[in-house]
This record gives sequence, structure tokens and C-alpha cells, in this order.
Amino acid sequence: MSGALVLLVVPVVAVAALVLVGALVVAGGLGAERTGLHRGALLARWAGLLLGLLMMGVVVSVGTSGGSVSGPLAHGALASFGPAAGGLVLVLAIAGGELTLPAPRNSVRRASLRRRTAGDLVPRFAVVLCTVAVGVLVLLTAISTVLATDGRFYATVDVLEGGGILESTSSPFPGAQYTLPIWGGLLVLCVAAALALRVILRRRPSDDVQDILLRRRSFTSVLGALVLVASLTLLPVAALMGMQLLPSAEHAATGVELACIVLSGVGVVVGLLVLPVGLVMVVFPEAIARKGAPRDVRVPETVVDGSDVAGVQGERR
Repeated sequence: MSGALVLLVVPVVAVAALVLVGALVVAGGLGAERTGLHRGALLARWAGLLLGLLMMGVVVSVGTSGGSVSGPLAHGALASFGPAAGGLVLVLAIAGGELTLPAPRNSVRRASLRRRTAGDLVPRFAVVLCTVAVGVLVLLTAISTVLATDGRFYATVDVLEGGGILESTSSPFPGAQYTLPIWGGLLVLCVAAALALRVILRRRPSDDVQDILLRRRSFTSVLGALVLVASLTLLPVAALMGMQLLPSAEHAATGVELACIVLSGVGVVVGLLVLPVGLVMVVFPEAIARKGAPRDVRVPETVVDGSDVAGVQGERR
């Protein structure tokens, strides 16, 4: 296992751990009212963050401890699955916490006849940011996979002044050895996120008058988990790709290599920018969920009291 991968991945995990723990401390000081979730959902989210961070750390440490893994996941490939594994734990925790919201206890129950759709509950900014983060990750990993040799090397061939040929390889390079686990983990995480969003959309109404806002906050947290995973994966992939493509005394970068170096730089910038925003989406979802939230409007509402049913006009909460 190359020491370059260890020196690059371990600091990323360590910084992510410090940032997440700091955010949890701040969130605890603000309380459930400011973070905008029911206590059960809030505790589930905190537990999911801590367990997800622990899971990511374990997977990355095992993957970077050379010789402990063999087969397709050798040479640090297992470490590339770490962020997705941690994100999966977080998404499952958020979905589980959503089911802890208590049902209304009133004898008179009101139910709006207006159908709530995903468009009412998903903040557009969260969707756009998640699409950008995942899209840039998929683009860079696709490019690096095409450039790689034997899945984890980058090879160059240069003609020397005396007519000789110099062949060199550098590793680790984010080829198929690393990108296939990334894509597999990302696919599993996206499926889990879709199921979690379905749970949030279809769960029974809670006893909170701002039930729609609660759902929007949970939607934001799930999408924030995807953003965090994409950024934590994008940073090492883009950095490794750019480092290995840099020109040297023996090798002058080609036009394709220079373009890929620029793209890797863009990837690093995008990763650094979306990482804190993704953290805000998970820890302080109300900061985004409140923006563009549907206003209360007059809609037909059904009131149920015992066995009597009557149609009345009321406000949707």
C-alpha cells in the first residue's frame, strides 16, 4: 500500500471527524428547537453521524493498513468505500428517527385533502447541490478510470533526446481498482436515500403543527448525507488524480493531461465548498428547509371525530 494514499486519506478523515464533532457540540448547545427536529429524530441523527463517522474510520483504516485486505479490494480499494459506508449508516438513522415522531393525540383529527408531493417537501437548493456534488464526482472518476492503467497506475511514455524511450508508472491513481468500489457504494447509498425519502414522504402525520416543515428538514438531512459522502470521496480522488498528472523533469504534460489537471483542481474546489454546506444540511437542516417552504393556504380538510366525518375548510399546516 502506497504511503501517498495514507498521507492523503487519513488527514481528510481526521479533519472530517473534528468538523463533525464540533458541529454536534454546537447543535447540542442550540437545542432541538433551533435544529428543527423532534427529539427522537434529532437523537437518531446524532447517533447516525457518530456511528457513520466510526464506520467510515474503520473501513478507511482497514483499507489503508497494507496487507490486511486481498483480492479486488486490495491496495487501498476498500478505503474508497469508507465514505459511502458511513453515509449509509447516517441515512438509515435519519429514516429510523423519522418513524419516532408521535401521532396526533387529539380526539378530533384533521387531514388535508390536498395531496402532498415530493415537490412540496424537497428544497430545490438541496437537490441542486446534491446533483452538482454527485455529478462532479461521477465525472472525475469516469475520466480517471479511462486514464488509468491496470486499474491503479498511471503510465507515461517519453522519447529522450538520444532516441531512447522512458516508460514510467505512478500509483496510486484513481482507476477502476478504486472507482468501482466508489460507484458501487454510491449506488447503494442512492437507493437507501431514495427509500428514506419515501419513508419521510409516506409516514403518518405527526402531532407537530409544522409537520411539512419537519419532513422538509428530514429530506434536507438525507440529501446532505449524499453531499457529505460525495465531497469526502471527491477530495482524495481529485487530489490523487492531479498529483499523478503533474509534469516532471522527465515528462512534459500533454494537452489532455493539462486539461485533466484543471478538472482535478475544480474537483478539489467543489469538494471543499460543498463539504461544509453538506454538514449544515445534516446538522442544521432548518437553514435550508425553511427557504421556499410552501405557505399555508386554504384547502379542503376532513375532520374526523369518532365515527362522524364532515368536510370543512381549514388551513394546511
